[in-house]
Amino acid sequence: MRAIYPENDMLVTFAGVEDLADGSFVNDLDLRMTIGELSTDDEDDPIVREGEVTAVTSVEPVTLFSAGHGLANGDRVVVHSVGGVGRSRGTHTVANRTDDTFELSGVNHAGATYEGGGRWHRVVDGADEVPIVFEAGSSGDYAGKLDGTASLVVDRPYFAVFYDVGLYAYRLLITAECYAELNQR
Repeated sequence: MRAIYPENDMLVTFAGVEDLADGSFVNDLDLRMTIGELSTDDEDDPIVREGEVTAVTSVEPVTLFSAGHGLANGDRVVVHSVGGVGRSRGTHTVANRTDDTFELSGVNHAGATYEGGGRWHRVVDGADEVPIVFEAGSSGDYAGKLDGTASLVVDRPYFAVFYDVGLYAYRLLITAECYAELNQR
C-alpha cells in the first residue's frame, strides 16, 4: 500500500488485487480503508496509539480488555486479529471505558467465545472508512482519496486496514503495516 500526498490531495493506491484461487485480477470489490496509528519511540509523545486485546466478553455489549489503554469515550479504534468474536473486528467507537476496558458502541454478538489475540489502533482523524474504488482499465488497481482533514504526520508509522463491504460483510480483507509515504509535490 502506498499513500502519497501530492498537491494537498491525499491519494491512496492499492495495486494489483488478485484472486487467490486463480491469480486473475479482481475488479468488483467494494473496498474501504481505515488508517490507525502506531506508537512511537518519542518520549515527548505520551499518547497511547495502539494496544493489545487480552480478553473479550462473551455477553452483550462487546467489551475489550486492554490494560492502561488510555482511550476516551467517543474515540474511534480499528480492531483486528481477534479470535472468535468476529464482530469485534473492524472500526468502532469507544464507549463506557474504564482504565482497562472499553465497549464497542453498538456491537453485539450471539455468545461467541473469545479465542485469543487481538490489537487495536486509534483511528487517524479523517482516515476512517475511506472508499477505495477500482480504476477502470487497470490490472486490479484501486484508489481513494483521504479528505483534507486527515491528520497524517510525515515519518510517523501507521497501520492500514482494508476490507470489502459487499463480499466479506466487514470482515478484515487485508492488514498491511505500512509507513505512509507523504511526499509533498
